[in-house]
Amino acid sequence: VRLAQASYVLGHERAAEKCLLWLEDWVKHNPPYRGWNWTSALEAGLRLIQFTWIDALLTGKAEAWGFDAELDTLRYEILPTHVWFTWRYQSFGSSANNHRIGELAGLILATARWPALASWGAPLGELQRRWEPEVLAQFAPDGGNREQALNYQLFSWELCWQARMALQAAGRTVAAAVEDRLRLAAKFFVDVQI
Repeated sequence: VRLAQASYVLGHERAAEKCLLWLEDWVKHNPPYRGWNWTSALEAGLRLIQFTWIDALLTGKAEAWGFDAELDTLRYEILPTHVWFTWRYQSFGSSANNHRIGELAGLILATARWPALASWGAPLGELQRRWEPEVLAQFAPDGGNREQALNYQLFSWELCWQARMALQAAGRTVAAAVEDRLRLAAKFFVDVQI
């Protein structure tokens, strides 16, 4: 993502090329569903978030810089497998479960950007239906993190905020209770963080 950001902000073509080379290398050395990079749905969900950002940052210059075909191939190689894996192997059973937040956030961001991915996972409405209760479970009514760890507070909140923004960009309305809880969670972090 940092390379894609450098490419976007600085107009740095070499950063974009390096980003694509690293993604191509990752795909080559990490075949779907095999190896230690395919053991956690949370990790796959976080990769969906990262790839969504990378694609958004690089798409504007892809044709001008001559790497639109490579970016399109990476979409094909990365997205369906990650969506299927993340949807199929969702976490369950842990406390407030920031893992579910990350997995659903990844699915929401990717599906909001590429609606056809719903055929490998779930429609955006279903993802939102599952995500909203997880937000309320993650953050207490005062906005504090139910996992009682300030590091998880920001981690979970950022994932939720990205999912919220993706849902809104897709024309969906987030429940008022969820909006309020996210506002309180941000305030809690600002008030407590030294």
